[in-house]
Amino acid sequence: MGIEADPNYYRLYNDRGLAFNAKGEHDRAIQDFNFVLKHNPNDAVALNNRGLAYYSKGEIDRAIQDFDQSIRLSPKSAIAFSNRCLAFHVMGNQARAIEDCSVSIRLNPNYAVAFNYRGVAYNTAGDHIRAVQDYNEAIRLNPKDVLAINNRGLAYEALGDHERAIGDYNEAIRIAPRFAKAFNNRGVVYFHQKDYGLAIQDFTEAIRLDPTDGLSFRNRADAYLHKGDKVHALQDSNEALRLGQVSTSASAPASKVH
Repeated sequence: MGIEADPNYYRLYNDRGLAFNAKGEHDRAIQDFNFVLKHNPNDAVALNNRGLAYYSKGEIDRAIQDFDQSIRLSPKSAIAFSNRCLAFHVMGNQARAIEDCSVSIRLNPNYAVAFNYRGVAYNTAGDHIRAVQDYNEAIRLNPKDVLAINNRGLAYEALGDHERAIGDYNEAIRIAPRFAKAFNNRGVVYFHQKDYGLAIQDFTEAIRLDPTDGLSFRNRADAYLHKGDKVHALQDSNEALRLGQVSTSASAPASKVH
């Protein structure tokens, strides 16, 4: 049997594509998935994975097309439904996102990722109570899921429960001390509590962990402005704008979902 007739040969390309995508090399990932699909256009796994790469590139329409094809070929794939759920969420179609994640959960009631993604869609749609319920289930299934813990903090924040929100961000940071988003989000709660000193500390740590995050610069600028430090506020506003993040003195700090 020739090497190209061995299914493991194409599995290696699929695995390498996943590795490239995780490293942020999305185009190289897509090339590997294309190679697999040239051999077998009906490879549902490769279609799903190429959809993830397109999603990571921000090409959401193409991602949904691949997820559609993957689901058509493998209609019991909880993973493909949950991935399309997230894509619809980014497109702003929360109803379709909730529908897809609900199918994913029905196919695999122990799939924590689908509960987390559906929670994101519910929270974005303004149904914060249902969001908390889904995040609770995701965390029950995977107690160290920092994404779900962080996102539940956002839902508590939206409900005005600052104490629980801070508790979730603290837990996310305990599990993943380099999780910049949790520092940013905790800083936002401190800002709303008018503890601008603690807010600045958290935004500064978020920036240290991710210096390309314009949102944390914008948030820190707002905190400096409320402290009366116009010099540092201007510096951070300029950096936020350089990084593509709109920053105005009238803006309110924003949290980050993951």
